[in-house]
Amino acid sequence: MSGEFLFMKYWYNPDLDESLSYNITKLPGGNKGITGSIIGGYNIGLGKNIDNNKKSAALKVLSFIASKEMQKKIIMNNHSYSSIPSLYEDTEVCSKIDCEFFKSIQLVPRPKEKYYDDYSEKFRNYIYEYIFNDKSLSEKIQNIININKFYWVTIDTNIVGSDGKNFRYFKYAPMTYFYVGLVLTVKFLIIIAILFFGFIEWNIVKTHYDIKFLLVTIYFDLISTAVIFLNLGLEVKDYKYQYFVQTFAYMSLSFINYSFIYGYRIIWILLEMKKDEKSIEYYINVLKASEKNFQKSSTTNNTASTRNSQYRNTLLNLHFSKDISNNFICEISNNNNNNNNNNYNTFSANNDNIISSISISEKENPK
Repeated sequence: MSGEFLFMKYWYNPDLDESLSYNITKLPGGNKGITGSIIGGYNIGLGKNIDNNKKSAALKVLSFIASKEMQKKIIMNNHSYSSIPSLYEDTEVCSKIDCEFFKSIQLVPRPKEKYYDDYSEKFRNYIYEYIFNDKSLSEKIQNIININKFYWVTIDTNIVGSDGKNFRYFKYAPMTYFYVGLVLTVKFLIIIAILFFGFIEWNIVKTHYDIKFLLVTIYFDLISTAVIFLNLGLEVKDYKYQYFVQTFAYMSLSFINYSFIYGYRIIWILLEMKKDEKSIEYYINVLKASEKNFQKSSTTNNTASTRNSQYRNTLLNLHFSKDISNNFICEISNNNNNNNNNNYNTFSANNDNIISSISISEKENPK
């Protein structure tokens, strides 16, 4: 030590105390009477792999070193401190060291956390940045607080200051992106299928409200999903912003899905109950029929070859139809004659209102 300092925080060293003309005092605290000092020293233990005889002998040595008599001798000869409090009531000991000073220190054990070394390094670096790099004191104090502080968001909060300094992003492993992409692809294909069949059954009377509300739900889901992914792409280091945006998107997604798929049915029945209580069973049966239509409604196409216009016309006919049966019936009629071979493939809706009828006839060229 060169001695070129006014104040210094350092471990207690009796040799340093004797070589320099400085007074040793307690560390100042934030409030009067509050101080602290880290307990340091050496740890002594026994190896578990040694013989029992050696363990017994080593235990006797440790007991001797830790005894009150030996600790008193160490204090008297080396002017150091011991962890036995009763020694600081001994007049001989107090003639060599300042017992009142030691008893006034509020000792703090060294933290045992797994990441204490990282914490200590960050803590010291923030202090050095303030002292040597002229950084803002309030900023460095906030950085120290944010090392191990957890934040939460409440409706009524009294947090004052700059937000987001504790924010941290986590990166996913490559395989995680693969699985997430696979799930999103499957969901996207399902949405495309729902939109396609929703277009076909757009004007069906029995499922009129089901189709409309289902498609509205899908549109809102797409918007909410876009907001979520857009928010993930923006690295805004503000925990309140991230919390409220994500929460709003997910809550909107859940509320809209429930309201437009299930909630409206309850409201519909309650409103109709006021008109006619006897019609409850009818509406329940209608709702059950609408669910069956979602599950069982399908179309099959067995045409050997058709034109694009025929597909388009068929879809438009289905779109503007007011009713539709559960399944299309494919009727194939084969008539064999000596001069020609006719194949008839007829598609009909098996209903009073014919949706689409296609007839294809192939004739052999006359010989």
